[in-house]
Amino acid sequence: MLADRVPSTSVYVGRTIQIVRRITDADAALLALITDNQNPAHIDDTIAENSILGQRIVPVSLLTGLIEAAIPQLITEQLCSAQAIVCEIITQIGLEHDVTVFLNCVGQISNSLLQAEFTVTSDSETIAAKGTVEIKIIGS
Repeated sequence: MLADRVPSTSVYVGRTIQIVRRITDADAALLALITDNQNPAHIDDTIAENSILGQRIVPVSLLTGLIEAAIPQLITEQLCSAQAIVCEIITQIGLEHDVTVFLNCVGQISNSLLQAEFTVTSDSETIAAKGTVEIKIIGS
């Protein structure tokens, strides 16, 4: 049984990591190409600048991708994956800004399921997003 082969996940509770990444125009363009996301808020300077946003913004899928990418740095020596990400966007982040993801393992739901909280900040250290992610431990 898989659960019998998975070491206790309680050792991860309390761990916190931080990653910093500049979100560039190329990131947004590549994501639009891969996902066929043609939202002008992400790819069209003229429309975005004349909107209530005032600029092109980082797609939420890039933020959740950064959160998912941070998980292996938090849960080391284990295969794991994000089961569910619940993300509240507080303010939009413009392109060409540094984004910092703070990920903190706050609890053990079961032997193979952890819960982590995250915050995403921009250059100004303003909280742009926050939420939770359930992390499934697959094995070692």
